[in-house]
Amino acid sequence: MERKRIYRFAPGRAEGRAAWKELLGGKGANLAEMANMGIPVPPGFTITTAVCVDYLKEGRIPDGLLGEVRESIEWLEKQTGRRFGDASAPLLVSVRSGAPNSMPGMMDTVLDLGLNDETVLGLARQSNSRRFALDAYRRFLTMFGDVVLGIPHARFEPPLTAARRAHARIKQLPIPERTEDLARSVPDSVLEVPQLEELVRAYHSILAESGKQLPKSPYEQLEQAIVAVFNSWNNPRARLYRQMEKIPEHWGTAVNVQAMVFGNLGETSATGVAFTRDPSTGERRFFGEWLPNAQGEDVVAGIRTPRPLAKQADRKGESLEEALPENYAILKRNIERNGITNVKAYNLAIVGDPATTHITLNANPYNSGGHSIFEMSVDAEAKFDCPAMTLDAFVKREGIARIDILQMDIEGAEFDILLNCDRALLASIREILFEYHDAYAKPRTHQELLDLLHGIGFRTGEYRNFITKALNLETGIITAHH
Repeated sequence: MERKRIYRFAPGRAEGRAAWKELLGGKGANLAEMANMGIPVPPGFTITTAVCVDYLKEGRIPDGLLGEVRESIEWLEKQTGRRFGDASAPLLVSVRSGAPNSMPGMMDTVLDLGLNDETVLGLARQSNSRRFALDAYRRFLTMFGDVVLGIPHARFEPPLTAARRAHARIKQLPIPERTEDLARSVPDSVLEVPQLEELVRAYHSILAESGKQLPKSPYEQLEQAIVAVFNSWNNPRARLYRQMEKIPEHWGTAVNVQAMVFGNLGETSATGVAFTRDPSTGERRFFGEWLPNAQGEDVVAGIRTPRPLAKQADRKGESLEEALPENYAILKRNIERNGITNVKAYNLAIVGDPATTHITLNANPYNSGGHSIFEMSVDAEAKFDCPAMTLDAFVKREGIARIDILQMDIEGAEFDILLNCDRALLASIREILFEYHDAYAKPRTHQELLDLLHGIGFRTGEYRNFITKALNLETGIITAHH
């Protein structure tokens, strides 16, 4: 069966799930989950990690992928009412990486993709703000030049410094000597149309001097950005981070293409980060920071000081809650909807054999979960017994009337659990998602498991891990739904 390579999402519906992080990356999986919850995330689509693995193996974009990307862009045009490359109502997108495990800042992002000398005029008319359109364009030229064309980011800094000095002279402001101090006293957000026009011209000149140019076609821009994100999986900082965090090299990154929303449209637009807990203390409270008239990278650039989301006595008037109370209320409501409630953990193992009443677990640094039933531990002392029962017995004991989703990643034990489970119970489950491990399942077979699911009315999808196949360790993901 042909693998699905692109998963779409829009508020209220998505083709992915939060559980599919290995396939969609953490960002793509959670965007899908928030979309399914009805949170108003901008629509978009995710190209799977498996496509990245194929690209890195073959050194080229897989056959047919760009046609699927074009179809998804056309779908995105219908969702937004804008058109990719259109000079009157241009659709712009962000292109972001998304590994299965978080790798913050290690891979690449391109924002405002779709701009050129024609579409920037349409963006200005559409937004009724030439200043905003030029600001988006100069940001895009910097990002595309750096991330996609390989021009060092430092090349783009002197023209920006010159624009800040020009603005300070016009406004008769003090001009600090140090570039860092100038950036703080004259932030990007105060630059006006003449300075931004000069920046755009200067950035085009930098591309030309480097023997590069911005593709006029947004589809060419998108193709090159997708390749750049795939390649960023193997950049030096990403490789070092994976070594430090023990993240598998073979995973690859997903690519998330999403309709742009603009935090730099004016003082009533903003960007920021939000958490359900205080990351410093762990306290469960609505926490985060924001900047008006900015885009995402501005929050972490260290040039402008981010403001708190919630009111603070020592920073009166700076919070989003005070400046844009309606936006704050919407954001807080969405954050609360994204919380997980009614979760219960059990000191219990699910097994396939009714005669098994407990299993012995041992610490295992080579297993992603940190524990394994296989004798692979470097520490023979770190073992403990865990009570066990079958899935049938657990459901009966807990009085569970309905199972919406059954998710498993249990290194081969999924065969015994499912094949020994009561057929009526399995058939009543709405959706089943599990990673299969054929090498650990013998004498059970892969086809035996599929025959079981098909025999009780499930339709299945299958996504093979081609890296482990090369190692004779057949693994992948099976989804089953009615």
